[in-house]
Amino acid sequence: MGEQKKDFPQVATGGVSALAWLAASTKKVPAAVGAVFGSEAFLRRAVLSELKQIFKQKAADTEDFQPTLFSGTIATWNEVWDEVSTFSMFGTSTRLVFVHEADIFIEKNRVELEHYFQHPASTGILILDLLSCAKNTTLYRLLSEKGMLWECKTPPAQELVQWLLQTAQSKYQMKINRETANLLLELVGSDMGMLDQELARLSLSTDPGEEPKIQQLRQLSPTWRRTAIWKLIDMILSGQTQQAMEYLEQLLEAGEEPIVLLAAMSKKLRQMAVATRYILSWSQAGKRITSWEMDDALQKAGIDSRFVKIARNQLIHLGRQRGQQLLSWLVELDFDLKGDSSLPARLLLERFILRLAVPK
Repeated sequence: MGEQKKDFPQVATGGVSALAWLAASTKKVPAAVGAVFGSEAFLRRAVLSELKQIFKQKAADTEDFQPTLFSGTIATWNEVWDEVSTFSMFGTSTRLVFVHEADIFIEKNRVELEHYFQHPASTGILILDLLSCAKNTTLYRLLSEKGMLWECKTPPAQELVQWLLQTAQSKYQMKINRETANLLLELVGSDMGMLDQELARLSLSTDPGEEPKIQQLRQLSPTWRRTAIWKLIDMILSGQTQQAMEYLEQLLEAGEEPIVLLAAMSKKLRQMAVATRYILSWSQAGKRITSWEMDDALQKAGIDSRFVKIARNQLIHLGRQRGQQLLSWLVELDFDLKGDSSLPARLLLERFILRLAVPK
């Protein structure tokens, strides 16, 4: 007899804190539509990953079940609608469809989405991955009434400390106290992806169930690692393919895990993807793209003004086609490194780097 499926979670509507939803023992899900939104990319990815696991449990063939991923910069409404309104092949009537970079997708398909949210298909769950979602819009109101919204913002320091304590114990089987958690915040900052990465690194040098020493934590300060990761990213985005692969090998041999390297690289790569989004949007509106517009896009995406000139050359190397696919590639690689692919993690990371480093 096969393994019995767990009861499917209760359906709900309205807004919820992503951090609270992830911590809940019983998780409610939307019936047909939803959105993750906010500046904390780690929380958005975590909610999407958890949703995937929840709906995978419902599927008859869990080994083959995968959500369908679309990039909002290139997907059409007809493509997304066809996918979400078609019966699944995996023994369940529910498909799971993620649209990343959905801010641009909404700009292009607002009327269609507003109509769909009023009468969504029963054959699938459509989840939008957004940087922002204004609460005074019709889309927000419809999503709140017909589906769920997960707000993914950086929690205040007190909540981050509690999250660090729980994550260290549940995810990494490692005990840390409040002094250690506060020191992590001091050393790393409030970026949850970087904090999770630091916990992962600490766990590699700490026996299960034991507590890392304060001295050990200071020795593992991310300062040197951040410098190393920035060098690797610069090599990738400047087209130094051979040097990037050699440097990657050195980092891996030094004990860096591929999933940790991806987390560390993601912030800069996401900024490049967002800058590309601005440029594409302006270009589609008929605006001529000069160096000034590129610099403006990079700063809007979060690049420090001191490094804009370097980033502009990197953006040129990346190109619009790769830039508009970059967020989808990051999400795909994140899932693959967490078990979706049977390929070795090192090979997956090398393939990703080659995608970006090889000249257009």
